[in-house]
Amino acid sequence: MTTIASDTIQTDTVARSLAVPKDTTVKAVPKPSSATPTTTASLTTAAPAPTAGGLTQQMTPYLGNAALPKGRIFPLTGITFQPGSLSMAAGAQATITELSTILKTYPRLQIQLVGYANDAKGDLTNKSLSFKRVNQIKQQLMASGIDFVRIDAIGRGTGVAKNDTSGIAKPTLRKIDLKVVVK
Repeated sequence: MTTIASDTIQTDTVARSLAVPKDTTVKAVPKPSSATPTTTASLTTAAPAPTAGGLTQQMTPYLGNAALPKGRIFPLTGITFQPGSLSMAAGAQATITELSTILKTYPRLQIQLVGYANDAKGDLTNKSLSFKRVNQIKQQLMASGIDFVRIDAIGRGTGVAKNDTSGIAKPTLRKIDLKVVVK
């Protein structure tokens, strides 16, 4: 019977853990060509993309890349209203549902909805109409389970300041923009 000292076992274990096995049957892996560069962005795991739609396709690459700064503005072209009213046009609900899905996919995301209107009628001003429209979208997002703190709603009226004395004609706006406040 052979006696093995404990320091021999320890040395043998350390030597085995440091040894690099050499396998001659494995062929060398070719280096990636310059046509397919490897970047750190492709190695990071992003949140799964929600169902593909126009807004999702625009926002997902931006939200998945932490290196890009916050503050980017995305136009919500899918959300339109009947002239002079709070009635949404057909198809607007699909964009709101898509936005809700994006907000659920990225739970830290905070947004600002900025509305513009140039079609107010009656006693309603463009500023109040633009605010009521974006607030209506905010209410629908909250009804879908999004916390109200994550959504800010601002109505900017026509987008042209009353005290603008530049003399340069500026077009009045009728749109809704989404600004990313926190990614």
